[in-house]
Amino acid sequence: MMAQEPDQKEEQDRLEVREFDDALDTLVELAKAVDEAFPNLKCLRCESEGFLLVDTGVEWFGDKVVDLVCQRCGMVERHSWKILKKAAKPIITD
Repeated sequence: MMAQEPDQKEEQDRLEVREFDDALDTLVELAKAVDEAFPNLKCLRCESEGFLLVDTGVEWFGDKVVDLVCQRCGMVERHSWKILKKAAKPIITD
């Protein structure tokens, strides 16, 4: 395997940083949308308020899927990104 030329290596590093920045921006946007949609978010099973936000990389019918995973019990909520993004905020629950 041949070593990359310095210019090629630098360009590859810049591309990887750009991809990381884009992914981070997407996660921040997702987190804001979830916070706005569900300001009093609690786990449906154990009522914990601690969640992990997971950009699954999965798409359904051309729409990104976002998971919220409860940090206490592991319950997974799955949301359609397009629908969540367009929904009137906050989403009222009883």
